[in-house]
Amino acid sequence: MTYRIQRADTPVAVLPLDEACFPSDHRPALENSIWWVVWRGKEPVAYAGLRLCQYHENKGLGFLSRAGVIAKHRGRGLQKRLIRAREAGARALGLTDLVTYVAHWNSASINSLVACGYRFYRPADRWAGSSSVYLRKRL
Repeated sequence: MTYRIQRADTPVAVLPLDEACFPSDHRPALENSIWWVVWRGKEPVAYAGLRLCQYHENKGLGFLSRAGVIAKHRGRGLQKRLIRAREAGARALGLTDLVTYVAHWNSASINSLVACGYRFYRPADRWAGSSSVYLRKRL
């Protein structure tokens, strides 16, 4: 059976996936974001979001927000597929750059982003805290 990616009908559709991927973590802000879900048949197995940075001086900036893959589906390239889907969505919206941050210990996510062309950078304000690394890509 193959995987397919589609935009979430409503942001609330990602909450069960978020709870399954990050059971003890805080829930993401759903508003002002576009969400994608990966399906295997009728089962949702992964998700990811794209937030528009509306108040940034660069109106073409987007933020790759929360992403998660159910444990038994990891290692199959789904995160990279979700990165590419969000990049396509960002381009369709006229965005020119994407940024994100990742916990320094999350090497799988960092490696996926680097493999998709993201590069490390240091923002003027480290909004995610000292244990995160920041990545950016010009589209």
